[in-house]
Amino acid sequence: MLTEAQAEDCRAEHIGAKFRHLYLLLLLPLSGALSGCSDGLKGAKYASLPDRGFAACSIEFRPGHKAYLTMAGQTIAADYSVDGDRITLDTHSSPATVLTRTRDGTLTGGGFLCGTLKKTE
Repeated sequence: MLTEAQAEDCRAEHIGAKFRHLYLLLLLPLSGALSGCSDGLKGAKYASLPDRGFAACSIEFRPGHKAYLTMAGQTIAADYSVDGDRITLDTHSSPATVLTRTRDGTLTGGGFLCGTLKKTE
């Protein structure tokens, strides 16, 4: 037979367990919704289209809003941010470059030396 204090502890544990389950039930859909807010660039690689008169180059987008631009065998690290269809690349050593994600999924940018970039992965 349980004492009154033991019974109260059991009730508190039971209520606590119910709240933990409720918390998880509420948290799981929220975490799914937040993960759906991705910019769609993490892990993506883009390369310039060949034979367009532009320099051959590529951009690899990585987690942590990091991008790696490769041109003429040299790789430069940059931070990137996304605002709608605009992607801003900031190397912190030159003016930021703004690319536009077009409807067909390519990246273009005024004055960008690589011309149009197409997703490769």
